[in-house]
Amino acid sequence: AFLSNDDDISMIDKLRQEIDKGADSLRELINQVEERVVLVIDQFEEVFTLCDDNEIRKEFFKCILGTLDILKQNTSNKLYLVIVLQIDFFRRCGEQDYEGLANKIQQNNVMVAPMDEHELAEAIENPLKELDWKVDEDLVEELIKDITEGNGDLPLLQYTLAKIWKEKKEDPKRNIDKKLTYEKLTNKK
Repeated sequence: AFLSNDDDISMIDKLRQEIDKGADSLRELINQVEERVVLVIDQFEEVFTLCDDNEIRKEFFKCILGTLDILKQNTSNKLYLVIVLQIDFFRRCGEQDYEGLANKIQQNNVMVAPMDEHELAEAIENPLKELDWKVDEDLVEELIKDITEGNGDLPLLQYTLAKIWKEKKEDPKRNIDKKLTYEKLTNKK
């Protein structure tokens, strides 16, 4: 089941509080939900890049992985953990024990191949189509060119698209084109 926006915020706040308390507390929160819980941690590398305190990092891993272990011992496959991690950060997961993080990732690893140009175009255009917005093909081509030439910087694409969509929502009559939108954001001409 998906949560509404208000429910999302409430659940995220509860989740943060329970993570701070540890694995038993997080397990109790998850057991209160009737359906399975899929916990997706996108940009997992930020655990290493934004958190300078190794003790906090260890506690976070202990909580998340401990919760998984506790629920598995009770034969409950109620929690599914999805970690999205850039491959170049995998070695950081094994620098210390971290509750067996590297080993668990290796045992349950699913590699996702980079998107080709057609898939990138769909990722850019399809959300717009759902809103009946039209996008300039030159903009799509420029975005794809920048991503494919820049080592597949999908977080940068995500950031750029979020900015473009925000501007469009603020000014619905505005065209989503290369000249007025992307060049303004990137100072490219």
